[in-house]
Amino acid sequence: MAHSHSSTGVRGANADFAIEIDFVPGSPDPARVFRSMTQLIDTFQKFDRELVHTIDVNIQPVMLLEDVEAGSIKSWLAALLQATDDTGLGELNWKKIVGGYLVRAKYLTVDFLRGTTQAMTKDDLEGLQKRILAAAEETGVKRIPAYSPPSKGLLVRSITDIGLSLSPLQSGDRAVFETRGGDKVEFNLSIQVVPESLHDLLVEQSLTHDEEMILKVKKPDFLGDSKWEFIHESTIEAKLLDDEWLARFRNNEITLQPGSALRVLMHVEVEYGYDKELVSRKYQIVKVYQVIPPPPHEQGLLLP
Repeated sequence: MAHSHSSTGVRGANADFAIEIDFVPGSPDPARVFRSMTQLIDTFQKFDRELVHTIDVNIQPVMLLEDVEAGSIKSWLAALLQATDDTGLGELNWKKIVGGYLVRAKYLTVDFLRGTTQAMTKDDLEGLQKRILAAAEETGVKRIPAYSPPSKGLLVRSITDIGLSLSPLQSGDRAVFETRGGDKVEFNLSIQVVPESLHDLLVEQSLTHDEEMILKVKKPDFLGDSKWEFIHESTIEAKLLDDEWLARFRNNEITLQPGSALRVLMHVEVEYGYDKELVSRKYQIVKVYQVIPPPPHEQGLLLP
């Protein structure tokens, strides 16, 4: 039986919210409970990070584990907010205001999913945006300069992540989000999040172009039809469509040394949302022109 900590007891005094997972004792795959808890914490960390940047890019949220209750697993977490001196937030009690807003936005997102299925519309997302906007009004966030409401892209990414985080749980399990003030909302474990259908809600316009690129190989696909990873300013993933080159590579007719690069013809698709934000970039390699080996080591540097 779960033991419970009172609000004045062992529970961390700085905790802002809790995630609780109830499970059927003696049920198989016990690790599922910990997988789901870990993924939910990671999801909410990412949500806070993106949401707080709609207020000020100089603020960095850091999530702290304040307490864990046994029986059912209940993690109490605190969001520590750090900022450089140039936040422009002045003398406002911004940490309390922003912290309250982040908790409320998470609560509203979980509550929104409680009443929905995989069939989600653009109007549904706009309704969630309005509720979070109203929460910003209540907590005082809208007094902060340059505040903007969360984008549909941020909400879709978070909804997708929450659905994936809950997927390890089984029939009979139960998960709850609880605020420090005692407000509770149950996660909808039956929601079937289809990332592709949510993605389609976001995209208003796609632009495509082909360009020649040199890409440093980070992680090739030796086995199947998954994407390769390359370094091009940052890490990008690209589908390799040059079947003739791929066949030679997989037959060991082409050797890639660590540090090799490819000169390729790349097809790039850039997708934009209804509020003109960047939704995604997709890369496909149409043709591999050349393998560029890594530069030789400077042997002279090793001589006495």
